[in-house]
Formats: sequence, C-alpha cells, structure tokens
Amino acid sequence: MNYSLLYNTIHKIIEKEDSDLASLTGKGIFYAPELYLAFIVGKEIKREEASIFGHSTEWIRETNFGNGGPTDFAFKAGKRTYAFELKVRDNYHSYASDIEKLNQLDDNYDKFFVALVDSWESKKDLDERILSLENQFPGQLNRINDFRSFPTLQDRYKGKVCCTLAVWKIQKTRASKTFS
Repeated sequence: MNYSLLYNTIHKIIEKEDSDLASLTGKGIFYAPELYLAFIVGKEIKREEASIFGHSTEWIRETNFGNGGPTDFAFKAGKRTYAFELKVRDNYHSYASDIEKLNQLDDNYDKFFVALVDSWESKKDLDERILSLENQFPGQLNRINDFRSFPTLQDRYKGKVCCTLAVWKIQKTRASKTFS
C-alpha cells in the first residue's frame, strides 16, 4: 500500500474543495458537511485505488461492520478491508470515540482515522487534540505522512485558522512508526 499517495490524495481533494468553497461562498473547508467530505475523499481514493492499494477494490459507504455504528467509508479487496473514519472540526472526545470504534474491528481490517482539524495558524503543528490523541493511544496511532496544514476561510473565530490534515493508520500493536 502506498501510504504517502493515500495522504497526498486526501490532501489534494480537501485543499481543492477548500478553494472551490472559498470562491463560491467566502468560506472554506469547514463549511462542508462531514458526510459530504467523507464521500468526496472516498471517491478520490477510489479513483486512485490501483496506485494506492495496488489492486482494484469495492468502495463501501456508511456500513456497519458490527463495531458500534457505521464506518464512514471502506474499500474491500478479497478478505482485506480498508476502513476509514473521518471527522471534521471536532473535539478530542469525538476523535477518540471514532478511534475506539475502529479498534473494535478485527485483524482483517486496515484501519485509518482522518481528521480535518481547525488549528490556530500559530499552533497548526502543535494542536492539543492531535498531541492528546497520540498520547492516549501510544504506539497505536501511526502517522502515514507528515501532517500538513493550509489556511482556510471561516467565520466561527476571530483569529486565522488552518485546516490540518491528520491521517493515522491504527495498529493494535504497541510498536510505533511513521508510514511513508
């Protein structure tokens, strides 16, 4: 699996959507509904599936795999399923809850958690939610790439905000590593 391409594919579609929304509404990526973003990210991954996964897959949306509720999207190839949860501008507890839900899946699943984090421009590399998640799940949350941020338009706060794209592969093991 090409983890770097997976991250770059997600980043590219999110940044493009941010630009489109800014030109149409004067608002950025956080104006978009979470399920819509999960859909367009899934669609873009499907478009790049041969390069990302190395083979064709079946794209599955909003399916309950028996782990506490529907998973946002997944890709199935034979006995292997790549499951994704996506959260947009949420709190630490909501992020942790989705990670716990993914942890309920067995070893036939590769599990990924994607967060679009609304970070202050001055703290985009040190967002407390990202650091707290990595501390709560030591060795389980493996960054698949260096996280990148881009400035976005929003009307929720007075300060300048960035969208930080955080993507982790969830491991049951305690061995910590970064995929690239």
